[in-house]
Amino acid sequence: MRRAVAVAVAAIALGCDGATERDRLTLLRVVALDQEASRALHGADELVAKGRAKEASEVLARDARPKVERAAAELTAHEPTSSWGKQRAGDVRAVLRARRESLDAYAAALASDDVQRVIDALEAQKPVEARAMAVAAAVRAGP
Repeated sequence: MRRAVAVAVAAIALGCDGATERDRLTLLRVVALDQEASRALHGADELVAKGRAKEASEVLARDARPKVERAAAELTAHEPTSSWGKQRAGDVRAVLRARRESLDAYAAALASDDVQRVIDALEAQKPVEARAMAVAAAVRAGP
């Protein structure tokens, strides 16, 4: 009951209907998981800078990748229904797809021991991270 009241109050405060607020809450959870993946990636980057590529690879497999997969599963399980939610979900999906691709490239680069490939993979993460930050800000701002 308290949750229903809290959602209703939040919907009124945001000027949106119940479906939009449910969508926003789902997208906030998904974005939070992506941000956790981003922090794990940053940790892997720091390990690479210290010459600890094997440990960085383990961080990708153990922390970053599962968080991206959980985010994608959360979005699939709670598909948005409002116009605002559908639009933002498309943006979030694009970020998760790009995040997966960059993770795969980063993991392959680390496994290759090719320094230039690792550098390229690190550079390829920058636009993904910028897009993820912009999409997260749009989700937080709400409708």
